[in-house]
Amino acid sequence: RPDEKIPEEIYTKIRCWKLREFVNNEDVAVRQRIIPMLTLDPKYYPEEFHNLIPKVIQIAREHPDEYIHHRIEVQLGGDGLYKPLPNLK
Repeated sequence: RPDEKIPEEIYTKIRCWKLREFVNNEDVAVRQRIIPMLTLDPKYYPEEFHNLIPKVIQIAREHPDEYIHHRIEVQLGGDGLYKPLPNLK
């Protein structure tokens, strides 16, 4: 219902799922779709997920896909032009 507030715990579960999925799912298209939605600030995660944040950053920075590599820099506060999300093939 539009007048009901979604509990923060639901948002936390979704953020945790995205973080885990980015690390564990090697499919490029999946990672491309998840990375723009990732929050990399540990305060938004339970402590047991904090160790995944540096893994996300490492995976993205070392990834051969240009969009993923570009997008992690955007997520980390880099400036410049944003590249569009590539089309699915």
